[in-house]
Amino acid sequence: MTYNPSLDGFRAVAVSIVVFAHLFPPEIYPYTAFHYGRLGVIAFFVLSGFLITHILRGYRSQIETGALSLGGAWKKFLVRRTLRIFPLYFGVLLVFGFMLGYEKLREDFWWHAAYASNFGQAIQEKNFGVANHFWSLCVEEQFYLVWPAILLLVPVRRSHVLVAVALAVSLFAGCLWVVLDTTAKFAGYVPMGGASFALSTGAWLACKTSGGVDLARPIQHALIVAGVGLLAVAIANIHTWSHTMLQLVTDVSWTLVSVWIILQLHDHQGRFLTSKPIVWLGKISYGIYIYHLLLSIYFVQLTSRLRIDRADFPLLTFFVEVCFVIFVSAISYHFFEEKFLRLKSRLGG
Repeated sequence: MTYNPSLDGFRAVAVSIVVFAHLFPPEIYPYTAFHYGRLGVIAFFVLSGFLITHILRGYRSQIETGALSLGGAWKKFLVRRTLRIFPLYFGVLLVFGFMLGYEKLREDFWWHAAYASNFGQAIQEKNFGVANHFWSLCVEEQFYLVWPAILLLVPVRRSHVLVAVALAVSLFAGCLWVVLDTTAKFAGYVPMGGASFALSTGAWLACKTSGGVDLARPIQHALIVAGVGLLAVAIANIHTWSHTMLQLVTDVSWTLVSVWIILQLHDHQGRFLTSKPIVWLGKISYGIYIYHLLLSIYFVQLTSRLRIDRADFPLLTFFVEVCFVIFVSAISYHFFEEKFLRLKSRLGG
């Protein structure tokens, strides 16, 4: 799959939704029952499932032609994934937890290091403070412990069957959590349910487009109509549905919207999302996602020492805080993450 800069632009949009949801001043947009920040996470899941499945299907094609062994394909995937995800993730755990002295992160280190903090939140109702958002990174890693191992064993022509099973199981699990009246945290943070539905739908889209076969226009129109329609229904029932039901319908609706957006970008590459600033933000979006809540505690301390009441200047302090997050993320990307990305290209192929 050739590089498509508009997909980095889509990452920028997704991470912006999350940052706004977490940092936007409550004085201007008070907390409501609609957790719109999750929409950004669902968009990330769909895009991740789409891109990773494209890569895995490419490896499987090489296995079938004899150009690559199964072990070689598995090694390439692990090397590339490890060099992209682990350095920043574990670097942040060590720096913030042990060097900068964030005690809460140090106390919960092994939850995060084992990529299990989502289960701590889902089952034990643990609060990881400004590392709560790491749950989505854990879900992705758990999904990719299983997905590549299966997909690399399945012939390319049969992979759509595997994807269909994953979609059905994910949707069934999501409905089951609603029927069992589980907490929204349980339903939202365990791998099976709305999260895996988004990842699997991204994988389905990869299967449909990897051979150059585009979805018919009527199907694309149906996706956006269904997605927006379901989202509207969810918002209309925000005070009557259970939190779990609301979350599932929202996850499904935004998954469909994200698929439609990716299809448009796949076909046309929207001008706005290919602009250099937006693409650049997409490139550093992983760092923005990881850092934004961790840095918020230091920004609060800074404004307090300067005797600035954030409630007096909510938009200004929000803008400065976002700029601060982007600045740190940019430094991190260009002076730390890029070293491993270059290594990934050499070792991972």
